[in-house]
Amino acid sequence: MGATAREIERQIRETRDHMDANLAQLEVRTKSGAIRYGRFAAFGLGALLLAGAAFFIYRRTSKPTLKDRLNELSLDNLRTLTERLARGRDDPPAE
Repeated sequence: MGATAREIERQIRETRDHMDANLAQLEVRTKSGAIRYGRFAAFGLGALLLAGAAFFIYRRTSKPTLKDRLNELSLDNLRTLTERLARGRDDPPAE
């Protein structure tokens, strides 16, 4: 006629056990994936911070070149500087 109640209960129990095992596997995979991506993110952040610190230290310790200092001057200051250099260093700037 059909499956008995015991047979149905056994099949339900087996199906539940199978589903529990699959869910446990998925949880492990999810945790390991999250840990892996967390490590990648931590490594990337560490590398970024290290590069930023290296750049900051380089900028603090490097002396600006003459070209850099001239690029920072305004046009008026540059004209005044050329006039002073043309007259000599001891003369005060003309106003």
